[in-house]
Amino acid sequence: MIVHRNRCPECNCAPSLMAGINTPGGAREETYLVCWKDRLVAKVSATIEWRKIAKPTWAKLTPYHWQMTVHGHLLDYWPTRRKWRYRNETHVGDVNAFLRRLDRRMKRN
Repeated sequence: MIVHRNRCPECNCAPSLMAGINTPGGAREETYLVCWKDRLVAKVSATIEWRKIAKPTWAKLTPYHWQMTVHGHLLDYWPTRRKWRYRNETHVGDVNAFLRRLDRRMKRN
């Protein structure tokens, strides 16, 4: 399988497969390998060329609803209520503290 032959060059772990529809400018039929731990991505083609994933940035959908992709999952945030939703779980509180904890957890794994 393509994942087992093309391991992450930094940590040597098996990367995740991701459809191109989830990447900026990617087409539905394109496939990417992603290492979330080292934040690397490579388009599946005859030659695999790994590159760094840009830092996630907030997309302001409305003044009351912001969104970003974190480790391949959508994070919705409503700043007026300090409420956010990530991986089908709703939370209230400091979203930046949550993101720091999540990054530390992903770096350990």
